[in-house]
Amino acid sequence: MYVYLLIKKYLLVDGHFLTNIKEIIINRKIMNFMKNKERVKKTMYKAINALVLFALVFNFGFVSESSVDSAQAYTNMLKEGSFENNIEGYWTNWQNDASTRVYDIYRSYESAFGFGSHSVAIRATSGAPEEGWTANFQPREDTNGFTLENGKTYYLAVYLKGSQNFQTRVTVSNTQTYESIDGFRDVPVTTEWTRHVLMFNSNISSGGTFSITYGDLAEGAELYIDGVQLFSDAVTLSTTEVKGNIGQTRKYLKISNISFFTQDEIQVELPYYNENTSTVGTMRYNPSEVTSSGIYVNMPEGTFSGVGRVYAQNQLIGEFGYNVTPVITDFYPSRFHADEDVVIRGSGFNPQVDIDKMYVIVKTKNVEGKTFDHYIKPHVVDPQLKQVTVKLPVGVINSSVYVQTSFRNHLGEDKVVKSNSLRYEVKPVIYLSEWSQMGFDQVGDKLKIHGKGISNNPYVVFYDEAGNKIATTRAKVLEISSEEVIEVTTPANVNKLNITVKVGNNESDAAQALAYAAKPKVKTIKTKKTRYMSGSEEKIPAAKTGEEIMLYGNSLYSEIATSVVEFQGLNTRIQVNPSSYDPKGTWVKVIVPPGAQNGYMNVELNGLKSNYLPLEIIPSIVEVNPAEIIPGAQMSIHATGVGQVQSLTKVFFNFGKEVLEVSPQSIDSYGDLAVIHLIAPMAISSKSTTIKLQYDKWMDDSSPALNVNPQITHASMDVESKILIIRGHGFSIQPRENIITYRYADENKTIIEPKVRMLGIYPTEEGQEIRIQVQDDYHYGYVQVTVGDKVSNEFNFGPVSIRSVARRVQFIEADNQNMGVLYINGYNFGETGGVRVGEVWANIHYRTNFFIIAVVPEANVNDNPIIVTKE
Repeated sequence: MYVYLLIKKYLLVDGHFLTNIKEIIINRKIMNFMKNKERVKKTMYKAINALVLFALVFNFGFVSESSVDSAQAYTNMLKEGSFENNIEGYWTNWQNDASTRVYDIYRSYESAFGFGSHSVAIRATSGAPEEGWTANFQPREDTNGFTLENGKTYYLAVYLKGSQNFQTRVTVSNTQTYESIDGFRDVPVTTEWTRHVLMFNSNISSGGTFSITYGDLAEGAELYIDGVQLFSDAVTLSTTEVKGNIGQTRKYLKISNISFFTQDEIQVELPYYNENTSTVGTMRYNPSEVTSSGIYVNMPEGTFSGVGRVYAQNQLIGEFGYNVTPVITDFYPSRFHADEDVVIRGSGFNPQVDIDKMYVIVKTKNVEGKTFDHYIKPHVVDPQLKQVTVKLPVGVINSSVYVQTSFRNHLGEDKVVKSNSLRYEVKPVIYLSEWSQMGFDQVGDKLKIHGKGISNNPYVVFYDEAGNKIATTRAKVLEISSEEVIEVTTPANVNKLNITVKVGNNESDAAQALAYAAKPKVKTIKTKKTRYMSGSEEKIPAAKTGEEIMLYGNSLYSEIATSVVEFQGLNTRIQVNPSSYDPKGTWVKVIVPPGAQNGYMNVELNGLKSNYLPLEIIPSIVEVNPAEIIPGAQMSIHATGVGQVQSLTKVFFNFGKEVLEVSPQSIDSYGDLAVIHLIAPMAISSKSTTIKLQYDKWMDDSSPALNVNPQITHASMDVESKILIIRGHGFSIQPRENIITYRYADENKTIIEPKVRMLGIYPTEEGQEIRIQVQDDYHYGYVQVTVGDKVSNEFNFGPVSIRSVARRVQFIEADNQNMGVLYINGYNFGETGGVRVGEVWANIHYRTNFFIIAVVPEANVNDNPIIVTKE
């Protein structure tokens, strides 16, 4: 009665058997609970188990869970396999005729779980063990026979237990020749109930039987057999692929008739990487659940994509594609570094990178700006398949990273699987900067920057030495090879900066910023005067020392650095601080310093010199020495803007209508001044002579007048034309400004005013010449020229007149001998000159305008003629 109530409670609903296997299993678990708690009688428990099995097997087949497709239950081809009732009616013992052993075969109360309360027991009661085949337990052919079909597979399940451990042999045979259809299976027997499932492939169509040998059973030992089942319905794996992530559970494999096997008898084989041995192989494990039509499997760690297999009792049931979807969880470092390793962490990675082609895919960009997927093969795979290491390419850009694996499934198809993607950023790294072109190294010129991770729309950030951001400029990508090279135009207003590169939101390390220094740039020089170069339209600026000039350009001045302007000096460079400047450095003003020469000038900022532009210095006369110039004597000119090349130096004396060019004798320097040495020309006038100085192409625009005293060097009168000629220098070029004083050649040098007419003043090679027409009988005496407040020397002119000569021979003490002495009387002798006696020039011992004492050798005292000359 109690059994009936249990059946009604647990197996019947509204008078019908439960059709949901989950409910049956749950109610079966309740029975287990009751067994443990209430210790119901063993027979009652077995009865309930039998009823449960009855419900499972005979209720028109298994009915699957709602999420699993239904499958037809297998059909047991044998009767009375649990040995509950009529053993002799369906089973028999075959013993070889030569065997002398005695066996007891009986129904035992030992039973396998789920197969009733009894089993069949075979005991060897007497006789020594013989060969195993000499005694077999098998179904009766007449009541329990079955039919074999050629090409079919047969599954034989049997529970075995022994009173001691030994080994038996099982086979399926045809009933025509009683030969085994697929060989023998050696089966171990232990002291615990053990289920064995054996597969046999039939090679014949005929009647069939099977046998379990026990002829070698030890005397007194027992063999228990229970739960014998045989079916030929195919155990077919119809699921072709299991796809998911490592760690996922309850992946369903649809397998018909799999419920014939217990969970422990079924094994799933998956590709596996052994982290301890670092070898690729397989792993087997039992499914997590077996249903009427399939099994549930998990995706354990260490497995990877490939061919999965299902085994039952170590017999291959079928193959399926094991498709592990890789998953990326994170990566290290958190920002990618081009041309360096990155570790991708996650699961589902494949250790057979060369065979199954696993790649990490990132984005790269070429020089033309085109973006590509870049496939990277890992060079390190973690033994736990939780991370892979790849070396990133040069040219990697900000994007998303994912992993792609491929494998060949059981059908020979190549499958490609992609992971999720994670966004990554690339850390820019720079290590070298250089000017793009040799000779182009000024502010505003282009700079090349070498680094990695800098090719994706890069910007260059410029900082001054205080860390202030000066500019951010878009750069151009030049090269992506073993490194990345970009080019940027440098700022024009600052010449010494530190640079970083920014890509997206990522900037290279400030601590690794590259410093560069650019030369200032001078574009133009503004001066008051310029000239065109010969054969060119290019203008050359020119200025005098002391003048302020302006330089235009870039980075010519900085308030935090020293800025100087350099001029060419005499064998040196002259540095001058700007007199004023633009704070932005676009212009500076400077005073041309003393000592500046024709040459190139530049600006130096932060120790870097700009380009050079020409500046010509206009010469300027500073001083003329002596203060009063003596024509024909040495003079010097102190000047600025004059170099050391004599051939380029010219001095011009302007006499009014005429200009005389004089080349210097030498040039030397005195401090910042050039000293030009030359001979003053004879024709210098008193007030009207000016000088100009030219060096190379430029002439001083000033014309200082020379300070010269009038000087008579010669005066004479042509008796016939009565023209008085006065030669000398320092006369005014204006005839009226030359005041002539006339004197007689008497002892008092009486001033007279003869009737005269000024004919003019003329320059000559010896100096100047005043010509006067005397219109009365004045024909000898003294003349003197006055120009302004300056008075010349007196000079005697006119013919010499000798009135008498006395000749004597006298002892001359100076000569210490007798000499001839001439005493000459007359007038207009002049104060200087000579006396010639015959062919001999006499020594003058005394001379006045009226009397001369001349000494000659005694032998010449009487020679003639006697001539008195004036210089």
